[in-house]
Amino acid sequence: HIRTGSLVITGAAGFAEDGYILSASISDKRVSVRAFSGKYRKVTNTTFTLSIDNYIVGCSGSGNQTLFLPTASVAGAGAMLIIKDEYRHRSSTSVRLQAQQDAAPTSNLIDGQTNFLLTGAMPAVNLYSDGSNWLIF
Repeated sequence: HIRTGSLVITGAAGFAEDGYILSASISDKRVSVRAFSGKYRKVTNTTFTLSIDNYIVGCSGSGNQTLFLPTASVAGAGAMLIIKDEYRHRSSTSVRLQAQQDAAPTSNLIDGQTNFLLTGAMPAVNLYSDGSNWLIF
């Protein structure tokens, strides 16, 4: 459905300032959400290929793990990933994020590199796609 104008979704009849679940304003082009929940995927495999519908990824394998990121151009500009090492006793092992390589050698990189290593005590990284590459924020 295509809708023009602003939109408010509430849990009760009428509109209270703090009662909305979701609102979209045409005037300031903002969407406000009461609470947010993203898709969570627990990964225990030594290698795993993420898909474009993954959002929060918990790495729980005890050994080295390699995650292959979706191609940035397929994920699209604005796609985001949160990756967290959930294994509490990781010492000499790591989680490697590997870019899926496409035809262009200058695209689908992670902050300009083909891979990124998560080491240390339960690190995390946030990534977004600009439509060509993955960038850390």
